[in-house]
Amino acid sequence: MDAEAREEQAIAQSRAAEEDERLLDLTREDRTDLQLRLRVLGFDPKGIDGALGVNSRLAIKRWQADNSFENTGYLNLEQHQLINDQAEPMMAAVYQTIEQENQRKKSARKKTRKRKAATIRKPQSTGGCAGWP
Repeated sequence: MDAEAREEQAIAQSRAAEEDERLLDLTREDRTDLQLRLRVLGFDPKGIDGALGVNSRLAIKRWQADNSFENTGYLNLEQHQLINDQAEPMMAAVYQTIEQENQRKKSARKKTRKRKAATIRKPQSTGGCAGWP
């Protein structure tokens, strides 16, 4: 097979892999969960945002290579399910950590609002300014 034929074959395989993933019909929430699971498994997508960009594709390729799949950077149903299965034992701890962090942030916001409210007070009477008691 010559170089041109190999290139055409690679393009066809890439398009097929993209189509397999498109058929998964992953929502933004699904993609965010996938990125989180890749990170938990040691394949950091360099961000958890629900967008499967370059770094997510590289993380998928590394996972595929470690799991003896052709590393296309796109997932099919079997691969997606395997990632879910591999990460599942660790996800309860991850979700607990996320919940704790959310509670910490909520508490910090509440404290900030209280501080702001405490500083917004009616000025004290100066005994001569019009409009103030």
